[in-house]
Amino acid sequence: MKLRAGRYKQNTDKWHVDATYLRVEGRWCYFYRAIDKEGDLVDVYLSDRRDQATAEEFFKQTAKTSGIYPEQITTDKEAALYPAIDSVFGDYTTHRDYKYMNNCL
Repeated sequence: MKLRAGRYKQNTDKWHVDATYLRVEGRWCYFYRAIDKEGDLVDVYLSDRRDQATAEEFFKQTAKTSGIYPEQITTDKEAALYPAIDSVFGDYTTHRDYKYMNNCL
């Protein structure tokens, strides 16, 4: 299941990313989202799984939708995001992982 954000504004190259568990139409799903440093939604993704492959799909979709490879991504220390960021963005993107710094979402 995929949801996409509209492209009303040009997104910036610093993202905050998180995943949460929520109920959609009676079933539980993982909701991934990326917010830029201005507080604008970059992209969202719904999935039945929460693993590296799903995180990679989310990052590939987000980069394609926004047309931006971020210089910096801040996450809340979710283990699946570490290898996914390295796999999709490589050395281009800096990964910051502070538990409470991601609370701007």
